[in-house]
Amino acid sequence: MLPRLFGPFASRLLLASVGATALACTAVYPEVATPARAVPAGQTLTPPPPDDLFFIRIQGATIPETTRDGRKWDAVGGSAPDPFVKVLAGDKELFRTPTQPNTLTPTWPDGPRANYRIPKGTSVRLELWDSNPINNHPICVKLIRAFAEEARRGVIDLECDSGAKLSMSSPLPSAARTYSRPSASVNASSRSQVAPASCM
Repeated sequence: MLPRLFGPFASRLLLASVGATALACTAVYPEVATPARAVPAGQTLTPPPPDDLFFIRIQGATIPETTRDGRKWDAVGGSAPDPFVKVLAGDKELFRTPTQPNTLTPTWPDGPRANYRIPKGTSVRLELWDSNPINNHPICVKLIRAFAEEARRGVIDLECDSGAKLSMSSPLPSAARTYSRPSASVNASSRSQVAPASCM
């Protein structure tokens, strides 16, 4: 029984508030993945990576101080460009780096780095762009026809007609080992589960 100091209307408000809190309070159970650890350097991978699997990362670029016709890259916000890179396999975009503002020597430290399946015979195109509010301006476009052969060297260095240089790292595919006893097994297509819980 509610204390006498609450009138009928105040009591109804209190009960409604408690009920809403009980309904709104939930526990979120994030998706559980099999724990993994990096493979030590130099260790033989068993099984070996597929022939069409490549680890790709854009290492950096060097861009001339001006465009081909001698103009500054940007009229406002600094004279240097705001570069980003797109990587395409065939006609499919694999990834693009974030834009690194006002620099002639971008390195994209937070850029994508991952394994990608690229079938043998597929050409890879790298596009270096200057990001702009209205239209992005191309700085360099290079097509690597024999990508598999070039990638096996570990690093691909490209020189562009504009005078820019672009470097892509392609070491052996990145691998990981699972622990001998995974803590849980879940369906790969599952999502975080939400279940009601008390607010104690």
